[in-house]
Amino acid sequence: MPELSPEGEAIAAYGAATMAAVKILVICLQANGALEHGQFPEALRLYMEAAKDDADDMTLSILHDLDQINSPIGHDAGHNRPLQKHDLNEQGSRTLI
Repeated sequence: MPELSPEGEAIAAYGAATMAAVKILVICLQANGALEHGQFPEALRLYMEAAKDDADDMTLSILHDLDQINSPIGHDAGHNRPLQKHDLNEQGSRTLI
């Protein structure tokens, strides 16, 4: 992978932080009952389908990434329990325990 410019590093860091923030927000909303499990990914997929002719490829790619990280969110598949803070690694990604 090529080395990123300082601007590229800043953009990548911003993107990673935004993705982590969305994941945490979805977890919190689900934990409080304000969002049903699977509701966010479904709404996101519907939006992407509706916007595919109007949105640029980069936007759709980022939305697709959000869909992928949030599809299984909320419950640990192996233990059928809500995700906890310690289930997220340092980058905010879900870990399987």
